[in-house]
Amino acid sequence: GASLLAMGIAGSVAVHPDVESPTCPGERSAVSEPIGEDLVDNMDEFFGEVVSFVRNPLNILVCETVYLKELDLQERSIDDFTVRVVLDGAKLHSIIRSKFPDHAGDLKDKLGDVPEGDFCRLWVDYVIDRRNCRLHSTTYKPNAGGEKEHDVHMVFVPNKEEKNFRIEVWRIASDGQRDGGQLMANMVDWFYLKPLLVSRSGLPVKVHSDVHMPETGGLSVVTDSLDSYFTPEKLFEALTHNCKQEALKNNGEVVTKSDFEFQTSVDVKLPWLKDMTINLSRQVVADDRGLQLVFHDYFMEELALTHFFRIHRDPVRVEFWRVFPNGTRSSGSKEACALRVVLKGLISEADVKAQAEEVG
Repeated sequence: GASLLAMGIAGSVAVHPDVESPTCPGERSAVSEPIGEDLVDNMDEFFGEVVSFVRNPLNILVCETVYLKELDLQERSIDDFTVRVVLDGAKLHSIIRSKFPDHAGDLKDKLGDVPEGDFCRLWVDYVIDRRNCRLHSTTYKPNAGGEKEHDVHMVFVPNKEEKNFRIEVWRIASDGQRDGGQLMANMVDWFYLKPLLVSRSGLPVKVHSDVHMPETGGLSVVTDSLDSYFTPEKLFEALTHNCKQEALKNNGEVVTKSDFEFQTSVDVKLPWLKDMTINLSRQVVADDRGLQLVFHDYFMEELALTHFFRIHRDPVRVEFWRVFPNGTRSSGSKEACALRVVLKGLISEADVKAQAEEVG
């Protein structure tokens, strides 16, 4: 089922488990199909996006930012660093008790043994070799005093003649056993390739992560020129309209607060927990004069994430970044993927409108 689904997703590239290693003769690894220039025209830049992904391992799907204590990034150098995700167990338990009293028991079963205090969910060391596009990670058991769990090696293997590259990955367990099986193939496919490639596929404009933007005081995701598709005002309108449509498409509601403020709210059923419903709401401040949009996302009325969009003129470009509730600003490849997905929809709508006007 999953492979059929993958075939139907534009920009998907299959990853094969247990095939002959292109870099370690006689060994076996998980290796992707070739990724061509039609999807990635710059392998080094794409490798940089994978590195950016691992620097921010927060799980936004389970709203981890709500009960995040610290995303601890210790850099010995830009390409030698440790990432630790420390969660606030007391806050998580308090959310479960106050927001989901009827499901507290089920949730605790699903989450397992979550401490009432701060705890570490993830602890990984990374060593990056950009010249050879190699990534080596060492994962430790988060709360076991630094006991090593396994090492993972990822290598980009270029084919200069064919102008493409493959991604090879394997794991070395703590007992020294090598594994390039289905688990490794799935990890590369779902954690890296799907989000990074599917968001790029069919998007005619480049989106760059971690660009230094002095005016907004930090790093942002920034697009190339969008002059061919939008005026600044039309782009602002399209982003605002898209935010409202997203809620309405999911049977949510949109409430106008003032000329420049509105709120959207969507109830989402979680079938895996006796039809538990969660509420996701968004407060939007839309400044049409300054061409800026700010979205505050709430999970069960708890702040989860703030998104900032800023539209530039001459040329028309979008600048985008997100801020976690603890104040950390994020503008890496996860933000680039999120912006690409939004832009893909807006540009295809703009194209359809332009064609309709030509016909009309």
